[in-house]
Amino acid sequence: MEADSGRMLRVGRFRRNLRQLEQSLELQALRMKLLRDVNQVSPLVQDLARTRGVDLKEFLRDLRPETCHPGGHVRYVHAWWAHSEQWPSFAARRRPHAIGEGAKASGIHATKAFGDPHAAPGLLRVALQDGELSAKANLGPAKLLAYQSKAVVVLRTMTPEIICRALRGRMIDEAVMHPLLASRAYPIESCFSDEADGTTIWFRTPPIPFAPPFRLVRSERLGIVDVDGSDV
Repeated sequence: MEADSGRMLRVGRFRRNLRQLEQSLELQALRMKLLRDVNQVSPLVQDLARTRGVDLKEFLRDLRPETCHPGGHVRYVHAWWAHSEQWPSFAARRRPHAIGEGAKASGIHATKAFGDPHAAPGLLRVALQDGELSAKANLGPAKLLAYQSKAVVVLRTMTPEIICRALRGRMIDEAVMHPLLASRAYPIESCFSDEADGTTIWFRTPPIPFAPPFRLVRSERLGIVDVDGSDV
């Protein structure tokens, strides 16, 4: 009886150790993928996060395999997202007015909300999908969604068509007065307005290099290349 009890304890200990090793390998695999895929970010995404006290590197460091799942349909969608709490990628393919690619993403998908929705300046939503960091937030009465190389501002008010046409090719800081957009020479690609969505302005945001907070090291315990999540 004592021998059986001791054997069961050893089996239980072995299973716990095996599960811990499995979880460690899953985390290393996730971080290796982040290290490989996340190498650029929009300055607008980075600055928007910084103004809300959010560190994008900490966001990546906190990711765990159980909180990430394969990406869905992604890319640039029309202003319907501004009137919904859904992340826009979920319905991009179902919208007839989707803009840009609607390809199936195969990378990691994770989102996290920061801040208090009931207090100014409201929530900041940061997302990672297929190696691309994006952020969504209110800028006073306007809404901003910034991707790696594009961004969209949605205003509640309508804009005459003649003004929308005149804005195309101008810089975003000429069209929207906000400290976050000041002195940003980001060219406006499109501007359109209707009663349902207000005014939607798309503009380009050239990305800059970005390094995830990980580094490759050799694990003496496992005998393989590991990923160190400490500060780098």
